Amino acid sequence: MPRLLVNTRFAARALGLGCAGLAALPILPTTAQARPLAHVAIVAPAGHAVSGSIPFAARVAGRSIRKVVFSVDHNRGWTTSRSPFRYHRNGRLNTRTLRNGPHVLVIKAYSAHGVVGTSSKRIIVQNRTLTKSVKAPGSPAVSPPRKKKPPVPPTPPVTTTPSTGFVAPPVGGVAGPSPVVFNRESYKFSTTLTTAQEASRYQVMVLQASDGPEVATLHAANPNLIILLYQHPWVSRISDPGALSVCTSYANDLANHPSWFLKDQHGNLVGSGSFSDTLMDIGNPAYQQACAANAVALAKHYGFNGVFFDGLASTLQWELPSGTSVPEYPTLASWQAAMSSWVSYAATALHAQGLKVFGNICGSTLTPGLWQKWAAPLDGAEEESWTDGGAGTAQQISDWPTKLADAAWSAANGKTEILHSYNNTEAGNTYGLASMLLVAGGDTSYSTSNANYTSAEAFYPEYTTAQSLGAPAGPYVKLANGAYERPFANGIVLVNPTATAVPAFSLGGGIYSGSQVTNVSSVSMGATSGLILQKVG
Repeated sequence: MPRLLVNTRFAARALGLGCAGLAALPILPTTAQARPLAHVAIVAPAGHAVSGSIPFAARVAGRSIRKVVFSVDHNRGWTTSRSPFRYHRNGRLNTRTLRNGPHVLVIKAYSAHGVVGTSSKRIIVQNRTLTKSVKAPGSPAVSPPRKKKPPVPPTPPVTTTPSTGFVAPPVGGVAGPSPVVFNRESYKFSTTLTTAQEASRYQVMVLQASDGPEVATLHAANPNLIILLYQHPWVSRISDPGALSVCTSYANDLANHPSWFLKDQHGNLVGSGSFSDTLMDIGNPAYQQACAANAVALAKHYGFNGVFFDGLASTLQWELPSGTSVPEYPTLASWQAAMSSWVSYAATALHAQGLKVFGNICGSTLTPGLWQKWAAPLDGAEEESWTDGGAGTAQQISDWPTKLADAAWSAANGKTEILHSYNNTEAGNTYGLASMLLVAGGDTSYSTSNANYTSAEAFYPEYTTAQSLGAPAGPYVKLANGAYERPFANGIVLVNPTATAVPAFSLGGGIYSGSQVTNVSSVSMGATSGLILQKVG
């Protein structure tokens, strides 16, 4: 029997690329797991592309920390027991010691009881390669010819109206409702609201099969609520023998379907994550059929509207230990082809049963056009790290234009998009919701599950203001100062998606309130910020 090669999986959300599902959130924690852990964050550049010497340190808060271990590509590189916790003594990593290409920085904090916190970040090293000049005797130095670099696929541009002046809401308003809708993902359902309040607040909810009995009650209060069953399609989990959150039973697969497991170059099973997940072959047709059949049976049993498939990952490499390869999928293209085949099969199989199909598309910005390709056969898709992947809103600045374009595409093509941000501040979520409102048409929803996927259900004052904006009065425009604006029947939305503050500017002679300002005719905007403002009078 092949042995299981276990990899301690890093949470992909810490990379700002979506897919916390890869971190295996849905299994309910034991009492020991539920104890507060240390909060660990990597201090490293906000962007993914780096060169030269970069900061590499840890911000740690929580339990008494005995030591912090720094690793590069899962190879331990430095251990320190002194605060401030920094890589080596200067808190810097020389990327010239690494090959050009993707790498993973990982930090783990230890107390006397073991690991109490971990964080990771994906970087892409892009150091310039220096070539040595070659000189023949008596001749001038000649550099060897440089290899021509393959063209870099362009990032899909955001479709905008040319830079222009402020656009005021139209006199007399615009008929129609506000496009603001919300979603909630809960892996252990609870709420402080009444059933009627809970059901009416949301357009989409994602629940575990273990919360299946809640479906009928919520539907009775709001028949239009879309409730989706959570499933992870390409892991098997010893802790889930009934296959409630995954597709199949680990024990049964090991005994009767060993070909369904992914194997590394030595023929070993590949494990990943703190829940003893084992990676499955998502491209195996027989496994695909079993996965879809299990999802259909569970969804129909409890009356779910459809299924939410987590972990539609753009690359397999994030899941593999250093030095491990999977011969079945040696390239990025081969892995994405396998995932594409699963998305297509699942959509066809579940639609035939009258069920909706959603997916959490992870890291789509790494491959131009991938969002559109995978979202096309689905009814909806999630961008889990919309404006904050877990390290602050600055983390997503470089990907913001592409994500906005993807959201605009989804809205234009009738797809229900779920947007989620790992930010638990009012300002951070105002920025996230305002960014959504630039393109929302009524089928794009913003998550209230920002702090956690159990009890979190944040609803800030700006959310109520947004519901009062009325219908969009036109597309968004990019103002001459770099901010983005979209007018509505009863107000405006402003977004600054850059790292630079926008100085005070006029609101076109109108008076507005909202986003912690009252009766203003001009505003300034901080970096990565949003304003949701209602017209006064």
